[in-house]
Amino acid sequence: MSKLTVREASAIATIIDMAVHGKKVARAIPEDRDGAGHIVYGTARSLQTERGSFLSDDDDVRDAFLRVTSRAGFEHFWPLRELITESQEFTFMATDWR
Repeated sequence: MSKLTVREASAIATIIDMAVHGKKVARAIPEDRDGAGHIVYGTARSLQTERGSFLSDDDDVRDAFLRVTSRAGFEHFWPLRELITESQEFTFMATDWR
């Protein structure tokens, strides 16, 4: 298991807070085949395992997925490990979209 840094722990705490409080979030999605990137806006809902169940005491939170309901109504399941890095790069964050 890899070492958990203070910076990563802080990012995890922020993402957990987003899920617990149903915060509005935005995530920049890299360019696709057509060279177009976009931003997904949504509401953070919960942290879940890869199989869609809630985390247990034995689960490594870094292996969790953040469930987000987009403004368009689609459910997204984003890997927490990716979001930790993206939050530090400011390509994933809480926002105040309307």
